Formats: sequence, structure tokens, C-alpha cells
Amino acid sequence: MKIERAKEIIRNGNMNFTEISYFLSYSSLQYFSKQFKKITGMSPMEYCSSVKGLSEAVNGDIVTPNIVK
Repeated sequence: MKIERAKEIIRNGNMNFTEISYFLSYSSLQYFSKQFKKITGMSPMEYCSSVKGLSEAVNGDIVTPNIVK
């Protein structure tokens, strides 16, 4: 399935969203984004952010923000 392949490419971080949509033969970035959200429940950017967050948590790379009082 195209969206599963898109998720894999996003996790690898080798292509931007425009390149992914072209690579997977979508007619436009907008159509790719719409289909991605329809199937996954999140936009490609939201998915990318969630995957990055999980990766950082697993690798112990989470940086806690400085809290200003």
C-alpha cells in the first residue's frame, strides 16, 4: 500500500513530502497529504513529528526545555 510505503520513507528521513508524493505517483502533494490523513488520521507532518518524538524517547535524546519563572 502506498501510504505504508510513505510512512516507511518518512521514518527513514530520506525524502521530503513533495519527493515522496512524486515517488509514489500521487498527482499532487495536496492529494498525497489528503490521502495520508484519511488513512492514518494525521497529516504527514504530524506523523513525522510523532515518529521523531518516539525515536528521541527510545534513544534517550529528549531535551527538557528550560523553564523560566
